[in-house]
Amino acid sequence: MREREIKNTVIVIADTLRRDHLGLYGNPWIRTPHLDAFGARSVVFDRAIVGSFACMPNRQDCWTGCYSYLDGPWRSLSDADIEFPIYLEQAGRRSMLISDQVHMFIQSAPRPGHAARSGSAYNGNYHRAFTGWEHIRGQAHDPWRTDSIEDVPLPCDPAKIKFMDSFRQHQRNTRQRQREEDYSAPQVFRAAADWAERNHTKDGFCLVVDCFDPHEPWDPPRYYAELYDPGYRGEEVGYPPYGPADIMSPAELRHMRALYAGEVTMVDRWLGFFLEKLDYLGLLDNTLVAITSDHGHMLGEHGRVGKDPDTLFYPEVARVPLIVWDPRLDGQGRRDNALAQTIDLCPTILDAMGAQAPAGIHGRSLLPRLADPAAPWRAHAIFGQHGQSAHVYDGEWQFGVPLSWRAGARPVLLNYERPALAEDPATAEMARARLGQALREQLADLRAPEMLRSQVDAALAATREGA
Repeated sequence: MREREIKNTVIVIADTLRRDHLGLYGNPWIRTPHLDAFGARSVVFDRAIVGSFACMPNRQDCWTGCYSYLDGPWRSLSDADIEFPIYLEQAGRRSMLISDQVHMFIQSAPRPGHAARSGSAYNGNYHRAFTGWEHIRGQAHDPWRTDSIEDVPLPCDPAKIKFMDSFRQHQRNTRQRQREEDYSAPQVFRAAADWAERNHTKDGFCLVVDCFDPHEPWDPPRYYAELYDPGYRGEEVGYPPYGPADIMSPAELRHMRALYAGEVTMVDRWLGFFLEKLDYLGLLDNTLVAITSDHGHMLGEHGRVGKDPDTLFYPEVARVPLIVWDPRLDGQGRRDNALAQTIDLCPTILDAMGAQAPAGIHGRSLLPRLADPAAPWRAHAIFGQHGQSAHVYDGEWQFGVPLSWRAGARPVLLNYERPALAEDPATAEMARARLGQALREQLADLRAPEMLRSQVDAALAATREGA
């Protein structure tokens, strides 16, 4: 490692970015040249996995360094949650948040006399601890524009749209788009590049860039979808309901994947624009940069579309990209098998910027691992969704148990490296017993609430009995 000092940190979160849709993780057909090039000179974590599911529980993990799903569901931050910008401020460092993630900024209840609108669960205070913040308006169901859209046709049968009122708001918000630069992802990364240009001579900042794309609705400029499904002229299902994939025809399903792939390529282009600006400004010489996502999204795999509680059992949703640029490595890229998670970003930021991480958090700083790929790391990663499921992953095997025992829910055992092993009864039984015990031990070590531990015990007992 070169003797360089890390003076700043940049964290980029691209919501719903599937790791297997990036070239650096082996995808052969989706164009992601900028992330691939950045990954080639960075540390790429091959076994990074989610912590708390889904969007805002993941941000709470990142902000606090603790698994939020252990204590409660998707919610606003409470007085008991102490976010990393507080510790940065105590150390004399600044923090900035730039995002189009509507749940981040808007906190609302139903208006007097009105029922809650579908898809409008706003949590709203995730920007509260940052020194500064900028909300790029108009993404998804952001209650922003009030334009009339009666003359705007729906792109598909209403039965193939997840939330109609949410999608109609999206149409209002996006009606005035004329150029690619008017889309949300370009606006987010241009704003981040502008902020970096204004602040690049002022050491001691943490910039968080949180881009909602490629989260649905998927409606990139048409030429991006044409890259992957040229000439398609049927219905465009870009905001599909979560559930069985057979609601769509094979052609519609193929085009839905093309729309998502187009969003991924657009995000890659503008993330590349931002990274190039950091390079021009000289910030890559003294800035730690981490790029990740909160979860993936089913695109027809296992017969499902979406990210409902049952899909967390599968790697398409559970595994996430994590790419870290450490200026001290001087562009010497490598792969790392550490079981990294979003909870590790908080202590990594604080460690990199000379701030003291609070005692008792669940995450670990990645800096020792970046310096030495043989540095010890966790043997098991746990993750889950509050009240829905709990999982454990050892880098090869993943075992998940449902907590609510919804109709059709069942334990799932997967082997990521050698899938056929999970089909061998004796091997599978040994893996279930070993991973079940690891899950229990992890929850005990983390002092998880007794209710959660009891739910896990009951689920594991039912699994042993063949339920």
